[in-house]
Amino acid sequence: MAVIQKEELIMLVDFNSLDEEGRLLASTRYTIGWRKPQVGDWVRLDDTEGHTCRGCISSVQGRAIKVVPEWDTMTTYIPPQPEFSVSYSERWVQGSDREPTVGSQLTGSLA
Repeated sequence: MAVIQKEELIMLVDFNSLDEEGRLLASTRYTIGWRKPQVGDWVRLDDTEGHTCRGCISSVQGRAIKVVPEWDTMTTYIPPQPEFSVSYSERWVQGSDREPTVGSQLTGSLA
């Protein structure tokens, strides 16, 4: 019985840089150990802001591929934000002679 091995090629792209045909350009330079991509292969497209979607390779030109994004699969990863409040033992009043120190009061939340 043959063993089917599923591979996923993940490409870093800029979703704001579509060409006139609605395709994204990606480099396969650092896809060491992965077979050569072919037209029709599906890849995962990620950007540096946490967006991701699937895309189909429409052309291969050396180490560059052009991919048509499947916009219906677009997701955005938003990492959980910690809720915290920091307070110190004394309050610094603006305009006073003393500069704020580590013991100064800071209240509020970063939300």
